[in-house]
Amino acid sequence: MGTKNMPKGLRFFGDDRRDDPAKLDRIADLKVLGAKNDAGKLRIGLVDDVAIEALASVLTLGAHKYSEGGWRHVVDSEQRYYEATMRHLLKWRKFLRTRNPIDAIDAETGFPHIAQALCNVHFLAALHLAEFHPEFDGEAAAKLAIEKWEKRKVELMNIEQHGEVLDSLVNDGLIEPVPASKQRRKPRKKAVRK
Repeated sequence: MGTKNMPKGLRFFGDDRRDDPAKLDRIADLKVLGAKNDAGKLRIGLVDDVAIEALASVLTLGAHKYSEGGWRHVVDSEQRYYEATMRHLLKWRKFLRTRNPIDAIDAETGFPHIAQALCNVHFLAALHLAEFHPEFDGEAAAKLAIEKWEKRKVELMNIEQHGEVLDSLVNDGLIEPVPASKQRRKPRKKAVRK
């Protein structure tokens, strides 16, 4: 079947093979227009555009004011970026309490304190990952975390279902509820007698 007889919107790549199905000798040769396999890839679209622009704005000013990438070479960087993060977060929290727009903006840069804090956390994360996790693979880490969560979710569902079964047995009078005094608790340490 050539592309003329295909359902509307379905077309294949490869001009020389498009209208000659005999040349399509393998299923792997079929490539649907508009198809993209994103399974297992990071979902970058989940990252907020405005937050990324704010981060880029602070980084741009920093590159102009100091040097591009100079933040990587700051002495005692972890402590200094941590303190800067906390200063900006405390000022941001003040804004949350007062709702005074003046409290939201850093007087020196004109950027929101929360954007400055984000930038400092970015520095901390980049420095930490480079030093302690240079092999970090975001896609692999996300896949592993999702697998662990799915396993844990099943465990939680089983626990919840187990609890529901026990509740229904108690409600039906088939078993006695466990008195609070006999429910799980930490074992007491026995006193050592001298």
